[in-house]
Amino acid sequence: MPMRIRLTLFGLLALGVLASCGHGDRPEIGYVTGKVTLDGEPLAKAVVFFRPQAGGRTSVGATKDDGTYELTYIGTTMGAKVGKHDVRITTGGDAVDPSGKSYYQPEMLPAKYNDKTELSADVAPGDNPPFNWELVGRIKPKKGG
Repeated sequence: MPMRIRLTLFGLLALGVLASCGHGDRPEIGYVTGKVTLDGEPLAKAVVFFRPQAGGRTSVGATKDDGTYELTYIGTTMGAKVGKHDVRITTGGDAVDPSGKSYYQPEMLPAKYNDKTELSADVAPGDNPPFNWELVGRIKPKKGG
């Protein structure tokens, strides 16, 4: 085989190997969206976490004003690892107001939805039906804190 053809074949093989390396260690991902309501109303500015029960990267999404969310796995990859997940939804933590000032937002959801979650989901490959969460029992803020 002439040297030029061998170099061309080697170059194509090397490109194929390099192209496959970028996602070779990434698990299969399912696209995940849904809506969160609290006491029948859309829950804005909550954070939704899907943590794989078998281990791996947690996916996260924030709810919009209408309560809808879309999970991000990493960077621009949307979705969550395929399999069973513990789902955690929280409204508490550090926040920033429109002027850029930081403040602490107290948790308004019962622990059964976050720290001691009872929520779970099974993510399938490809597009999943919406994972909607109808939460009840808003925690009243403590007075004089």
